[in-house]
Amino acid sequence: MKLQRIISLGLAAMLILLISGCGTQKTPDATTTEAAASTTAATEITTTEAPTTTRATAPPTTAPGVELRQQVLDLDDKVNAAIKSWLEEIAFTERPSEYPMRNNKTVVGNSDGLFLRNDKTGKETLLLEAKWDDPYEEHNESPYVAHQLDDRYFVYIIQGWEWHAGAGIYDTKRMKAIPIRKPNGRGFPMYSFYRPAHSDALYLIGSDYEIAAFAVYRIDLSKLNKAETLSIGENLLKDVPEAQSEELQSDSFSAAFSPDGRYCAVPRHDYNSSTFPNGILAVFDLYEKAFVFQMERPGQMSDYYHGVFDDSNTLYVYGKTYDDAARQWEFAREVLEIKFH
Repeated sequence: MKLQRIISLGLAAMLILLISGCGTQKTPDATTTEAAASTTAATEITTTEAPTTTRATAPPTTAPGVELRQQVLDLDDKVNAAIKSWLEEIAFTERPSEYPMRNNKTVVGNSDGLFLRNDKTGKETLLLEAKWDDPYEEHNESPYVAHQLDDRYFVYIIQGWEWHAGAGIYDTKRMKAIPIRKPNGRGFPMYSFYRPAHSDALYLIGSDYEIAAFAVYRIDLSKLNKAETLSIGENLLKDVPEAQSEELQSDSFSAAFSPDGRYCAVPRHDYNSSTFPNGILAVFDLYEKAFVFQMERPGQMSDYYHGVFDDSNTLYVYGKTYDDAARQWEFAREVLEIKFH
């Protein structure tokens, strides 16, 4: 009787797993055979250690103004080949050494600063000069291109010893640096900029010196062609308690922004955290200035490192592993997929 009961329970569990695995998914490139196949069935992950389907800790099925569906994808499965190819194209792109601009001109950098090179004549015009005042480098400052907005503008950061000494947007048509003013005259130890694909805004993320909480600042780019300076303004998440949680406190962050600039996703891993030892993913709504949800990393996934949205508002969160033999970084096998509707 006990054996029959165990067999019955096992069959019931398998039936539940099969039913829960049914679904559809949309890949970034639906033109390939693999992508077409992936629209008919959600991918299940089976490990050799435990022959059961593994799924992410589910976020709420609904959140303010959004419906969510999540699953873990196996990038080694050929059905997800299109997603893997798209992610690899984004994730492993190194910062270029040259940035082509309009009118056959290119922004280049070296130890002396950033220059605009005329590709026809080879002549270089200084845009932003580096400062090398201290032999021990503690007061040295060097500009670099943080983000190319288009063929006219690029975001620059002035790199200090262990901090960012300033930032702005350079207009290569007006040949003018447009400084970004720090909020309330205060600075950050470090920060990063993100430009959503279909937004007239630039987002700055970082932490302040007092609480080291996660902060997002919106910089309006709608009047960039006439701007003399740019204002950061207030932290969009200053009244959101979840943004000040211990798990999100850091001096550096990696974030992903949806194409319309509405959602901001923050994957974090703090090995000293007793609450979320596996790391967490937190998502915020920047339109509503509100917390959406957070979830712990699925146990079988590698550490959260990065996230990226595709044009359909689907978020992919992934980790990287280092291949000692190949001496290069590779994607971890599992990728978390979250669909926003």
